[in-house]
Amino acid sequence: MKRNLPDLPLATEPNPQTNESSHKRFTVAFWMMKYETFLFRTRPHSTYERYTRALDKLFSQFPDRRFLYEFRRADLEDFKEKRLENGASPKTVNIELSCIRSFFDFLLQMEADGVMFNPAKGVRVKMPSRKEKVVADAKSAVADGVLGPMGIHPASRICGF
Repeated sequence: MKRNLPDLPLATEPNPQTNESSHKRFTVAFWMMKYETFLFRTRPHSTYERYTRALDKLFSQFPDRRFLYEFRRADLEDFKEKRLENGASPKTVNIELSCIRSFFDFLLQMEADGVMFNPAKGVRVKMPSRKEKVVADAKSAVADGVLGPMGIHPASRICGF
C-alpha cells in the first residue's frame, strides 16, 4: 500500500533560526558544560570541584549575563572586591581568579564565538610581602597591648628579660 505524503520543500538551504537556541554557542551555560567536561576528563576531581565552584561564584554574581562576550575586566574587578568584602581571604580570591583565567584561556584556545580576550588577565589581589606582613602584625600587637611600645612583651619585664 502506497502512502500519499504531502509535498515538502527540499532542504537545499539551512533553515534560519530566530529563537534563542541559535545563539546557544555564545551562552555561558554551553561553554561551562564543555569546560566542566574537559576538567572532569583531564584533571583530578579536587581541581574539577575547585574550578567549578569558582565559576559558579562568578556567574551567580552576574545572573543577568548569559553570553561570554558580556564579561569585561571591570566585572572581574567587581567580583574580586565583592569576594573580599564578603570575607574571603586574598589568597582564596586569587585562586578563584586563577580558575576564571583558566576558563577564559580555554575559551580562547577553543576559539569560542564572541571571546576575543581574557577579561581576567592581570586581575589579582595584591598580597603583602612577608616583611610588610611582619611589620603589620607587630603594629597590630602593639595596638592590642600584646607588645609594649618597644616591641617587648609586657610579661618579659617581670621575668627580667
